[in-house]
Amino acid sequence: MLNEAQIKTYQNQGYLLVEKVLDPVETLDPIISEYTILLDDLVRGLIAEGKLTESFEGLDFRARMTEVFKATGETFAQYFNLCLPLVNVSKDTPFWTGPAIFNLICNAKLLNIVESIIGPEIASNPVQYVRIKPPQNTFAKGMRKSGLVGKTPWHQDAAVLPPDCGTELITVWMPINDADELNGCLQFIEGGKEHDLIKHGFGPVDGLEIPQEVVSNREPVVVPAKRGDILLIHRNCPHSSLPNVSNEIRFSLDLRYNPSHQSSGREIFPNFIARSRKNPASELRDPEKWT
Repeated sequence: MLNEAQIKTYQNQGYLLVEKVLDPVETLDPIISEYTILLDDLVRGLIAEGKLTESFEGLDFRARMTEVFKATGETFAQYFNLCLPLVNVSKDTPFWTGPAIFNLICNAKLLNIVESIIGPEIASNPVQYVRIKPPQNTFAKGMRKSGLVGKTPWHQDAAVLPPDCGTELITVWMPINDADELNGCLQFIEGGKEHDLIKHGFGPVDGLEIPQEVVSNREPVVVPAKRGDILLIHRNCPHSSLPNVSNEIRFSLDLRYNPSHQSSGREIFPNFIARSRKNPASELRDPEKWT
């Protein structure tokens, strides 16, 4: 559980870095193993389609993924994602719900920390993502404007939810590899509950974003994070990411939770009970049922 000082810091800042929460070997390496298999399948398919001429075997996941980005000029964001898109979903739309990811969502250490903020009845929110952010120099100049490639625009996580849903959404952001100022770590404008939901516009980068004039006079706080660390982000805390100017991908997860008695804000997709002190039998512990 978080202590009182940590909870107060989260409430005042709107975010909190909690170091060494997860064992990288025990918890994160199985995710890399799952995604290595997933990448194998992707590469075989791309070669069969004539989009790749080389498999880049022998490279680790990050290096191989970087080479695939360079060779194809595509991000394959949906292929690796945890959730389906909002539109144009078919039975063939790709997404990933492997057991290592599921076990991470239900990780007791994570849920203890989340419980400290939103209470003991916790639902896994369906608005969650895998972000495999390629190096900025991977793509042609015309493609660098995408937030998946360059600097993710300033936004609040509550902006993607219906304004009347009222859910106490919390984001648990975690790097699968160390995130620093070179490969695109997060930055924040401090202030959690003091922020109301700012009116977002549709910018040229990645859809919803806070207008630049709203944040231009605020000094952001850059927050590097290592494997095993997590960042808790209040739904109204403005944040963005730096561009990835390193030579390899930045691999991170956005996991989200809300009190189970509240709307998820994305009712077209199912959520599930990750923790219930009142009714433990209601907790989902089968990754196949999740899928």
